[in-house]
Amino acid sequence: MRGPKVIREFLDARPLNRKSMHLITNGWTNVIDADHAEGGSYITLFRADQDGDGPARVPGPMLTGCYETKYLRTAKGWRISNCNATQVFNCYS
Repeated sequence: MRGPKVIREFLDARPLNRKSMHLITNGWTNVIDADHAEGGSYITLFRADQDGDGPARVPGPMLTGCYETKYLRTAKGWRISNCNATQVFNCYS
């Protein structure tokens, strides 16, 4: 997905009862030069489509994976120039 409009359309299309949590861990960053950096992190996603209040019941994480991210310093500060996600485990469908 690229850009705020596409991301907003994706989020607006989700079921209204969807609850999700992304746990991001083990983050790292390498500075390449004054204007470029790269980094990464691990992700564990929990998700449930559940009506009502209270905690959602899930059998475990939906998936795990990692992000590889490139950063670029702009006149407005550091920005993400590219982010790729790689799924490692598909825990359930």
